[in-house]
Amino acid sequence: MKSENQNVTLKRFIEANTIPCLIAVTLFFGIIIILIVLLARQRSKIAKIDALTGLYNRYGIRDRMKVLYDKKHFPMVVSILDIDNFKSVNDTLGHLGGDEALRLLGNTMKQVFGNKVVLGRYGGDEFVIGLHSKDMNYIESKFKELVARMDRKFEFEGASVDLSISVGVVIVEEEIAYDDLFKVADVALYEVKENGKNDYRIRNYKDIKDDLRNE
Repeated sequence: MKSENQNVTLKRFIEANTIPCLIAVTLFFGIIIILIVLLARQRSKIAKIDALTGLYNRYGIRDRMKVLYDKKHFPMVVSILDIDNFKSVNDTLGHLGGDEALRLLGNTMKQVFGNKVVLGRYGGDEFVIGLHSKDMNYIESKFKELVARMDRKFEFEGASVDLSISVGVVIVEEEIAYDDLFKVADVALYEVKENGKNDYRIRNYKDIKDDLRNE
C-alpha cells in the first residue's frame, strides 16, 4: 500500500512539474553526452602522443603535418633526424639507457624549437620537425643549435657513450604530394650520414628534385 502511495505521489509530482522535470532530464543527458565527447577527444589526443617522449607519434605527426601543409603557407620546412649509431647506444647503455637518450633528444627539441612547431617521434630513433618560416637565418640557427646541444657525452647508470644526431632538412616552396615531404627530407638526412654524421644539411626541394631527375 505504501509503495502505491509513493508511485502516485511521484506521478503527481511529475505531472505538476512537467517542464522543470523535462529540463532536468535534458540537462542530465546533455551533461552525459558532453562528458562522453570530452573523454573521446582526450583518448584520441593520447593515442596521437608518443608515451616515451611526449611528442607526437606517427599518427599525430601525420595529422599535424597535414594541417600545416594544407595551409599552404610556403616556404615549409620539413626535417627528419635520428641519433647516430643508435644500436651502439643501446648495446652500451641497454634499452633503458637508449630510452633516456630518446627522451633527451625529445626534450632538447622542445627547448630549441618551442611548442609552435610540429615535433614528433616517428618510431625508433627517427624524429620529425615541421614548421613554416621565411627566415633562413632562424632555420639555420635552430638546427645548428639542436645538433650542437646533442653533441655530448651521455651517461647512464655508470656507462657512457658519445651522443650525436644527424639532421636532414628540406625547404619546400611549392605544393607537392604530401608523402614526398618526408622522402626529400630523407634524402638530405642520407647526405649527412654519408658525410660523417653529427651534422645537419638544409636542401631546397627543387634542387633535390633536379638531382633525383639527373641520376
